[in-house]
Amino acid sequence: MTSSRSTRNWRWPISRSWIAPWTADERATLRPLNLLTLKPTMYVFNVGEEHGGDSETVERLCGAVAERDPGAEYLTICAELEAEIHELADEERGEFLEALGLEEEGLDRLIRAGYRLLGLQTFFTIGDAEVRGWTVRTGAHAPEAAGKVHTDFERGFIRAETIHFYDFERIGSLKDASGPHPERKDA
Repeated sequence: MTSSRSTRNWRWPISRSWIAPWTADERATLRPLNLLTLKPTMYVFNVGEEHGGDSETVERLCGAVAERDPGAEYLTICAELEAEIHELADEERGEFLEALGLEEEGLDRLIRAGYRLLGLQTFFTIGDAEVRGWTVRTGAHAPEAAGKVHTDFERGFIRAETIHFYDFERIGSLKDASGPHPERKDA
């Protein structure tokens, strides 16, 4: 790492461990106060190429975060490497990532971690002219998701035909799918 600071000299936020034993009702009572200690936290460590997330220092940093801020998300990214990746053509990116032993780009990992931390997921609507992504809370039922598209859809929701994105990606088209799953209002 390029920084000369040691992990034991870092200033940590007030520990969130005092929140864990509280009931859901107690947390709901505190929520309107907008206390920073109740907000989800993500730590992103910018590491050099030589570390690649495998160094002892990086392991100590991640261990310290896990110990002092149990609900936090954390990840390592090499900004220099990410800049190189984004300069490549789309076809070359996959090969470059594979050569480095990475499954996906750092920005994608950052977005996934943010969604996980905030309890969000994306659902897609497919029409003749466009495909659009919508963000809803994780575990939302079809009527709530439909309400993101248009408020009248949530009120008048009857059913929707759904297919998991990975199944859709594997099959290649909605027409070739063997019966999308119906999602009813009461489901």
